[in-house]
Amino acid sequence: MRIAKLLKRKDGLWFVDNYDPDMRIMFKVKRIIKYEKTPFQEILIVEIKDFGKCLIIDGITQSSEFDEFIYHECLIHPALFQKSNNESISALVLGYGEGATVRELVKYDNLKRIAAIDIDEKAVMLLRKYFPSMHQSTYKDPRVKIHFISAIDYLQKSNEKFDFIFSDISDPSCFNLASSKNKSELAFYRLIKKTLNRNGIFISHSYFLNELNYSEHKKMLFTLQKVFRKSFSMRVFVPFYGNYWSFILSTDDDHFDPRNFSKHEFQRIIKGKGLNEKLKYLNWDSYNALFSLPVVLEERLK
Repeated sequence: MRIAKLLKRKDGLWFVDNYDPDMRIMFKVKRIIKYEKTPFQEILIVEIKDFGKCLIIDGITQSSEFDEFIYHECLIHPALFQKSNNESISALVLGYGEGATVRELVKYDNLKRIAAIDIDEKAVMLLRKYFPSMHQSTYKDPRVKIHFISAIDYLQKSNEKFDFIFSDISDPSCFNLASSKNKSELAFYRLIKKTLNRNGIFISHSYFLNELNYSEHKKMLFTLQKVFRKSFSMRVFVPFYGNYWSFILSTDDDHFDPRNFSKHEFQRIIKGKGLNEKLKYLNWDSYNALFSLPVVLEERLK
């Protein structure tokens, strides 16, 4: 467990994000709202100028009131657009957290069943209290069922199948499988695949992705390509992270390609699902930008 680092300086209190061992980003803290250790993680909630209330877990920035919608919309909607015409679909979320992922899911009326997994019930209840703007009480939606269990235990024990599985675990490298990292990831993704319906889609956030920092994303992409027939990289700039954060969509559906949307089809989905006033980040241009990597990155990810 990494520990949140706060520095007292003459100009005030500063939080130091220590996610990247070779780079530090500092935020001036207006006030500390809550600090608590659970059996699983260290939780720090602070108010930061411009970003509002911010969640920090084990010393790593997670989400801020100001820009969390960027991350969560990009995690959820590009995948759901692909099956927006289906009458009935289902989704599994690994890592319920502050509830913003489920908030985006319940915007789809054809999503009839939503299961959310989180190992840390104490943390979920704490975040429910301090981040109402993120969950917006969508945990009360009758389609939503929350299970307090580790992701790996749920996947191993459950016989349920889903059309979508979203991995929103705070650190994508933590699978708790008690084996080497590479073997752990392969075993984890094979369980994911086993839990998906035919031609289902798996989506995970997947580290930084910029021209200098791409190696962890590339490792994850290559591992997923050993399990699924098709995988697609996406990235978006998240101000709170000070960097481009990435996602990977994976499937065995040979006809799946999230880049093959016409503007007419995109707008039809947005209008048909009533998402016009519900999305703050994604429009036709920003959706396409998710998959538009510079030449140097395309070469490095081959």
